[in-house]
Amino acid sequence: MAGLIARTPRIASRRLTWAGGLGGRRWPVAFPMVHVLGATLIAGCAGRGGFPDLQPRPHEAPRAVAPVVAPADALSAEDRAAFGRARARAEDRLAEVRKAWAQAWPTAQAAVAAARGARPGQPAWAEAQLHLSRLDDALAGYAEVEAILSPLAVRPDARPADWDAERAAVAVLLERVRAEAQAGYRQRRQLERGLD
Repeated sequence: MAGLIARTPRIASRRLTWAGGLGGRRWPVAFPMVHVLGATLIAGCAGRGGFPDLQPRPHEAPRAVAPVVAPADALSAEDRAAFGRARARAEDRLAEVRKAWAQAWPTAQAAVAAARGARPGQPAWAEAQLHLSRLDDALAGYAEVEAILSPLAVRPDARPADWDAERAAVAVLLERVRAEAQAGYRQRRQLERGLD
């Protein structure tokens, strides 16, 4: 009974301790709990079936990759039809642009000649500016044609050899369109200098 009373917890120096025990020393109340907690953790770490295997799990198995399909030996009928439609649209638009330039150029020359010496805001000067803007509209059409032809002239992937002849023809047409547009811009700038 005296031993049981000696081992009951009591408060000493504002700390809960066990009186007695090993050599009559005072131990904190948490001291036995550390041993219980440690034993529990060690038991949880004990292996039940040996070491874990390092083999891939079912969801880690390598995936099957589909082979890359090589391009066909020749262009499909759909590709050829789409290419032909785009090229025909570009050629039609180019014809419209050339016609608009041919109509706007002589009238712009005459309007600029009539406006020489006129001050900005006068009727002759305003008429010349109107005809210069029509030249700008015609030149903008060249940019539309170039936007249609540029994707056709580029070889996006390893197309077959029979694609090269058609692509080369479009590239030649594209260079011609660019040259005409640059020449038109130069002529327009020279014409506008006549108003100064």
